[in-house]
Amino acid sequence: MVKKRIAQKNVGGQNVAKLAEEAFQSVTPQEWKNCVEHVKSIEKEYFTRGRTLYNEIDRLIVSVCDDSSSDSEEVEVD
Repeated sequence: MVKKRIAQKNVGGQNVAKLAEEAFQSVTPQEWKNCVEHVKSIEKEYFTRGRTLYNEIDRLIVSVCDDSSSDSEEVEVD
């Protein structure tokens, strides 16, 4: 939200630090609350999906070589 406000006013030669300060000062308590609630909902979704992901993580692991090979063996890749 702040980046968007800065970008809207940053038209060459502007003091970006000043624009940033103004943009941060313009954020209302309700806008801040909405952002916090949005992040909470994303975190909840990640937590819920993450539980499933960690239960299935072994299926996602891909071995690129046989575990029995040693470092001294040469692996040929096509």
